[in-house]
Amino acid sequence: MRKIVPYLCLLLLAFLFACKKEDKQTAASPVPEEISAKLKTAGFDISEGLSKYKDGYLVEYDIFLTADQINTLAAEKTDKKPQVEHYTTNNLVSSPRTLRIYMDAGFDAYMQSSFDQALGRYNAQHLGLSFQRAASSGAADISIFSFYEVSNVLGYSAGFPVGGNPASPIRLNTYYYNNSSHRADALTVIAHEIGHAIGYRHTDYMNRAFSCGSGGSEGDAGVGANPVLGTPTAPSAGSWMLACSSNTDRPFTFYDRIALVTTYPGTYPGNTAPLGKIISLKARINNKYVCAENGGANALIANRDAVGPWEQFRVIDAGNGLIALQSLANNSYVCAEAAGASPLIANRSAIGLWERFRWITNSDGSVSLQAFVSNSYVAAENAGAASLIANREVIGDWEKYSWQQH
Repeated sequence: MRKIVPYLCLLLLAFLFACKKEDKQTAASPVPEEISAKLKTAGFDISEGLSKYKDGYLVEYDIFLTADQINTLAAEKTDKKPQVEHYTTNNLVSSPRTLRIYMDAGFDAYMQSSFDQALGRYNAQHLGLSFQRAASSGAADISIFSFYEVSNVLGYSAGFPVGGNPASPIRLNTYYYNNSSHRADALTVIAHEIGHAIGYRHTDYMNRAFSCGSGGSEGDAGVGANPVLGTPTAPSAGSWMLACSSNTDRPFTFYDRIALVTTYPGTYPGNTAPLGKIISLKARINNKYVCAENGGANALIANRDAVGPWEQFRVIDAGNGLIALQSLANNSYVCAEAAGASPLIANRSAIGLWERFRWITNSDGSVSLQAFVSNSYVAAENAGAASLIANREVIGDWEKYSWQQH
């Protein structure tokens, strides 16, 4: 990681998460042809973001690889396709499993708290990976160590997963992250480097100028070209895996959540649902029944005063405490279209990731539906005047429904 302006200008200009070290000694040290060739074999476009650094090499500006790691990446090159738009490597962490992560005890209480919040942010997604603080580096799958260097390097991670295990260690520069500098981006920087360690690349790898203000493509390294349907193929604003930062915290965005759940789906059951029953749903916000409009050809909308076939759904057991809704209008399953980025529609003949929901019972007796693919709640958009869509992080009035059996 690096900043693009001197440290004293923090309040005026943006900082980069990850860029090359700018001292003359490093700039003058050429990268051996053998190393370049092996990185190319591994799938990296090395035209931008490769430099000699310490006893290894910085790739993509905040991925630190030793010669041995580069050898391993080249040897393990496969033709496996990437899984998500938020750009993973071909090598991912085997799951389900718990990852134990150690934070250098030399970091102050602010950094320790940021670390705990970063782990909590991942755990809130209920992934196939869970994250737990380790008491020592010897007991850790990933260690986060400190180093001190007067340079533009904010921190870096030790590459990408190998053999189903995360990369380790991560290093953060105490020139920036110290007892007197409580930077607003600390939580996101930690989460960002953990993201690299479990296989994620920068979401704007194809155009670093999107978040950095300058720079080009890092190369797709043979991965990242195949997006998940419903996620943008262009750089995704606000993502925790953007290459550069304006020294602000960036919680997981809607598309970040889709990328995480799609790559590492976990088991996150809902409450007890009326499995096998035929029900109707009424939006609390306007007391209208949810309808599979036009016999299911159009999106679901809460706009009906009475219940007919278009307003009835069979609750199907989708496994692991999840449900699916089958419309009686056309016998098709309700889908969180485009991973929840588009309105719900009953047009699927089979139950997949986008057709699974959690049935949530609220304290006021209402229920809510949470799309499994994005951990987002289904809203009767515009107080019921617009189609239902699964894009909300929290439950409010628009995300509450009553139900009755028929």
